Formats: sequence, C-alpha cells, structure tokens
Amino acid sequence: MLTDPQIEPWRQLWQEANADAAWVAHNLELDAKRTKIRGEILALLDRYLAAQIDTPEFRATFDGRTKTDWKVFGFKGPSGAMFLNKLVKHLGNETELATRLRSVLRLPEDEAAAQAQMNSFQAYLDGEINAGRVKKGQLHPGRAPFFISCWWHLQDTEQWPIFYSSERQALALAGLFTPSQDAVKDYFLFRRCFLALASALKLTSWNLEHLFWRHEGSKQIEPPPPPELDLGETSVEPTNQDVEEQEDFAISHVQVQWLLAKIGKRVGCKIWIAANDQKKEWNGERLGDLCIKNLPSLGMDSLAQAIIKLIDVLWLKGTNQVVAAFEIEHTTSIYSGLLRMSDLITSSPNLNFPLYIVAPEKRLPQVRKVLSRPTFQDLELHHRCGFFSDEQLVKEAENIMQWATDASVIKKFASKVPDVASEDMTVE
Repeated sequence: MLTDPQIEPWRQLWQEANADAAWVAHNLELDAKRTKIRGEILALLDRYLAAQIDTPEFRATFDGRTKTDWKVFGFKGPSGAMFLNKLVKHLGNETELATRLRSVLRLPEDEAAAQAQMNSFQAYLDGEINAGRVKKGQLHPGRAPFFISCWWHLQDTEQWPIFYSSERQALALAGLFTPSQDAVKDYFLFRRCFLALASALKLTSWNLEHLFWRHEGSKQIEPPPPPELDLGETSVEPTNQDVEEQEDFAISHVQVQWLLAKIGKRVGCKIWIAANDQKKEWNGERLGDLCIKNLPSLGMDSLAQAIIKLIDVLWLKGTNQVVAAFEIEHTTSIYSGLLRMSDLITSSPNLNFPLYIVAPEKRLPQVRKVLSRPTFQDLELHHRCGFFSDEQLVKEAENIMQWATDASVIKKFASKVPDVASEDMTVE
C-alpha cells in the first residue's frame, strides 16, 4: 500500500501534465499507433505459439519490423529483438529453444505462474551456460525479464508492465522500488509498485508510462547497471532536442547550458554537462568540448551520484567539490525538476552546495508556486534552491564574464522563495 505523501507528487505531476495540450495530443497519437501495432505483434505471437511458424521466422519478422514499422514500444534494442537474435544464434538445439520460448511467452494466469515461467526460463539459460554450451556474454541472461515482460504486456497491458529502465529509475528515486541483484525478483517487485501506483492514481498502464517519461524529462539518471542485470530499454519519448525544435521560447536549453559552462569556466570552475546533452552544439561549439570527460566520484552514495550525473550543468572545484548545480526547465515539468533536486537532498542531506532552477521568465511564477508547496518547504528546498530566468542570464552574461571572479556570482541575481507562513507568495 502506498501512502498519501508517496502518491501526492505523482498526482500533482499528472494534473500539471494534463494541462499541457501538446503533451496530451502527442500521447493520444502514440497510443493509437501502439494499439494498431500491438494487434500486429500479437498476430505474430499467436502464429508462433500455435507452431504455425518456426523460431527463425518468428525471430526474423520481429527483428525486421521492430526496426521499421513496429518502433513504438522500443523493442528493437539489446533486451528486445537483439536478445532474441542472440538466443537463436547461440543456442544450438532449436527444438528445445522453441519449447522453452513458447512456454515462457504465453500469458501467465497469475503472479505465481508468472514467477514459475520466468524462473524456469532463466534456469534454462543458466543451465546452457553452466554446461559450457554457450558463454554468458553471448546470451546476457539478465536481459530475459525485460524481453519476457514485453510479450506478457502485449497480451494484457494492464496487468504486466514492461520492465522499462526509465520507469524503474523513477520508482527507485521516489523511494518506492529498491532493486536487488536478482533481475527476476526485481521484475515482480517493480510490477507490484507499478500496479499500486497506477491503481492509486486511477491511470491506465500507458498513461502511467507517459507520466514516468514526463517525470524523467527524457533523461537517463540510473548509474551503469551491473553486468547481466539491468539492461532494459529506454522510453520512446522524444529527446529534449526534438521537443526544443517545437517550443516557442526564444532562448534554447542548449544556449543556457553553453552560457553557464562559459561563465563557470571564467570563474575558475571545471564543468560537467549532462552526458545526454554533450553532443549538442551552440555557437559553433560542442557542449562536450566545454566540460570534463568523466564525472569524478563526489563522495556520495550511488543513488545521489546517479542523480547528479544527469543534472544539466555542474560547476566543480578541486578534485570532487561541487560548487553549484543548475537544472534548466524549458519543456519538462517544473515539479519534476524540483523532485530531482529534492531526491538529491534526501539521498545526501549533508550536501551544502547551492542549487538553481533556470527557466524562461514566463515560467518563474510556476517555479515560485511549486517551491512554496509544503512538500518542498518541509525539506527546506526553498532555502537551498535559487532561481533566475534565461532572459536575465543572457542580459547579464557579458558583464559577468568581464568582472566575475568566483562562483558566488550567481547568488547576486538568483531569487528564492521565503518560508510560507500565510498566503504571502512574494520573493526575497
């Protein structure tokens, strides 16, 4: 059972997301495509389960079409079609493989049956490896739960969520899901968490998937998974760059990252830019060329290190001292950006560097409103997190580059929300 404090942030995010007409329209279009393609994939599965086609034909069709017209589920990667390719390529007994696949891909009657099916298939793979008939690195058996969950989901979308990494990350950061070193066990724990949250929010599985993608802002915030354990697919949501091409803000996300990197270097800081943004360019410069190649260990636990690694821009001094962290909120939810900040503080309460939200001027009232919510006031996030606008940064950038001497320069024009003791929502 989930508690109200665990549910409320997701409820607020869902309400905020549904006020975004473009987001809603995109998801309706995606779900319509998924519904059509789901029927086509199920037709292939039915033919395979009925032994009307053999495993090589099943594999070839699935592999080919997930690269073309079946893209909407994200099944073409190393835990989807590529995993099936490896099974067919490296497991020599085709009859045995077909029997095992047809058994595990059938829709289970309940969780107990599902656990038995998945464990039996995992034991089959482990047996082949232990007998020396195939190498572990040729199969990557830890990818099996994602692959199996895909087929169960297609047969019953509301009972069997896909083991997407983006959703595991969101649940883990919310403190609802703690992964172990057992991928099969983790899938069923993940499923219980997913279904509990869907029930509490009264959402369909696909709507909850959309909400997770919204929460993540298309970022991958999970640390590199242990080998063989956790290589599930990422979401099919558009990248930040795709969305930015459609937005109406005059100042882009990339431009703000570039400016913050330039200013940080000017005041003697080393720069880290979120890994998924480093290939982007502004003013003829690649962001990755402005930052260090690898983020050093910052003396945090693995969860905090994973969160901070995907914050948009970090300023660092010395070998591992963060002096400022910046989240740029253009297309993603203000609430989700602040949740990432609060997750960081909750996981490492002794952190003492300042946090900043950078957003277009017209989004600052929303920043003030969200920072004034009891959830963030109780964490005293409003004391730690300042904010300023893109427009202000661009206006002040030239002067800052001329006279600034240390990282405290940002404090001079960042605002904060005060303690909210009444209806007063003014800014310090």
